Amino acid sequence: MLAFLGAGYHHQDGAYKEVVSSALDYLVKNQRAEGDVFIPQDPTSDAAMRFYSHGICTIALCEAYGMTQDPKLRGPAQKAIDFIIESQNPNRGGWRYAPKVGSDTSVTGWQMMALQSGRLAGLDVPQESFDLIDKWLDRGQAKGGEFQVVYNRLARTGLQALKDNNGGP
Repeated sequence: MLAFLGAGYHHQDGAYKEVVSSALDYLVKNQRAEGDVFIPQDPTSDAAMRFYSHGICTIALCEAYGMTQDPKLRGPAQKAIDFIIESQNPNRGGWRYAPKVGSDTSVTGWQMMALQSGRLAGLDVPQESFDLIDKWLDRGQAKGGEFQVVYNRLARTGLQALKDNNGGP
């Protein structure tokens, strides 16, 4: 759906009206009460993919709303944005695989793009969420690389990760 929206097609008119409309209907129909747009598949995928999927689906809802200002999309798009805001880790400033638990730059990037899409569409997105993202990105700046950001400076790697996972040296 993002490819169609990016090419200027939307659900109200044009050659791909039905395709985009069907995709939007699917997202709205499957949005949970708390705003989450994710359809569980299996425990392994669910644990790692929820926030990637939610961010991408939120971008699609916000872009479609922004292009058309269709009042039927405002509520679902805002609800998806609100879920992102509510799920942000208040200490680290980003997102990872579960609400308010950890942060990594990859998942945070998708949520940041969704928030910006929402902001450009005229939805309510507080500046505080962007300020927290700045906090995460500043904290993750690579040593010696002014424009490089690490995936997760706080992740345990190497020997420490082996010790934590195996209980030994």
